[in-house]
This record gives sequence, C-alpha cells and structure tokens, in this order.
Amino acid sequence: MLQANVCHAYQFMHQNGIPDEQIVVMMYDDIAHNKENPDPGEIINVPNGPNVYTGVPKDYTGEEVSAENFLAVLRGDSSAVKKTGPKKVIQSGKNDTVFIYIYDHGGHGIFCFPNSTLYAYDLINTVRTMSTDGKFSKVKLNTTSFGDQFSYLRKKVSDAVKPPKSQTPCNYSDMKRKTMDEALQKIAERIKASQALSEKREVTRTYELKVVAEHFRENLFNWEKEPHVVTHSHLQVLVNLCELGLKVERINEAITHVSKDLTF
Repeated sequence: MLQANVCHAYQFMHQNGIPDEQIVVMMYDDIAHNKENPDPGEIINVPNGPNVYTGVPKDYTGEEVSAENFLAVLRGDSSAVKKTGPKKVIQSGKNDTVFIYIYDHGGHGIFCFPNSTLYAYDLINTVRTMSTDGKFSKVKLNTTSFGDQFSYLRKKVSDAVKPPKSQTPCNYSDMKRKTMDEALQKIAERIKASQALSEKREVTRTYELKVVAEHFRENLFNWEKEPHVVTHSHLQVLVNLCELGLKVERINEAITHVSKDLTF
C-alpha cells in the first residue's frame, strides 16, 4: 500500500505535465514482481483501479532508499549520494516550488526508511540549508510523519497533510507490540510521566526527539530491522516525553534501565 501511494503520486505528477527529469522517485520496489502479488508486474492502489506501476522511474530502489540519500537528493548534493549508477538529485533554484511526498508508517517527527530513520530535526536543517542556498521559493510537504514542525521556518513551507492515522501494516507481531507497550509504560513510570502515554503533543523539540529516539532504537528496540512492530502511538509517547520538558539524560536513563529487564 505504501509503495502503491508513491506510484500513484508519480502518475499524478506525470499526468499533470511534470517531466521525469524534475521528479525523483524513491521506493524499495519489492512489490510489483513479488511472488505474492496477485497481479504480477503491476501495482494497484485502489480496488479495481489502474496499474500505477507503469512508467515509474527507478531512481532509488532497495538499499539505496535511505534517509541519507533522501536528504542528499533534496540538497542537490550528488557527491553525498551512496549508490552505483546515476545519482539523480533535485536541481532547483530560487524561483522553484519543491514538492516533497513521503509516505510510511512513522510517527510525529520520525519517518522510517527500510533500514534507516529520518528525523524532523535533520529534515528541517536540510530545508533551512536549501533556503540559504536559494534552492526554492516555496516547499510543499505531504507526509504521514511530520506534523507542524515546519511552521516556524523563515521561508514559506506548507504542510499538506491532515493529522495522521496509524499506517501500521497488519503483519506485525502482536507479542512484540505488547512488549513495546510494556516498555513504554515502564519508562514513563520510572520518570513519573504517565501522562505521556495518553497525550498527543506536537513536535517542537526536534533535536531532543532525535537523541531520545536514537537511544531507544539502539538500546531497546531497533525498528529499522522490524519496522512493522512500532506504531504511531508508540512513537507518540517518545514525542510526549520530550515535549514535557524532561531532560534528555533522564529519559535516556529510564530507557537504559528498562532495556535491562525486557527482551523482544
């Protein structure tokens, strides 16, 4: 479903006259020819809908689909792209509008690539660099993962997404999800912040979120290896802990403590 939406977005752009040289597509590309696909060689994004896979450029596929490459593409920095073959990047100028469409099962401030993680903190800094370098007049962002974090950028950036619903596919491990629930509850209890389990705060402390989320990923559960276990509501708890104004060190200590008692 996720890649189907990316393909559909490409078809929309293409049919509205945007040339391929101005479009960069990143998707893992493991669906169309998957043996479990009932329509071999095709991707359908709505019941009885058209094949949206036809003609989609394979600019970045497989392991090339990473947070690092994504940011390099936005900056127009082909030297920072890690892949063999052509390194297609955005070649924009000060009068251009840049449309960013990123779709996955991440949460506020966090976007999960297949084997890496993109944080709002890094995306915001990249957009700021693009602004300084005169890479756009306007940026339009359509995403499931980044809420209103861009509202304070000096250049005009519009967020074209509604408040996201969980995009978690149905093939996750119920047992690991329950363990994740337990882990977050123990973390919140240890730092006396149980309200973080139920609140829905917006992201403003993007740097703190990156530090806490990376500590969680490296010490408790690596969602890059099993992305379907972590839901939007799980990531929201990490956002809430940071937005409560708690010190990063205190949150990370609780994560480390809980990691010694729980095993996924």
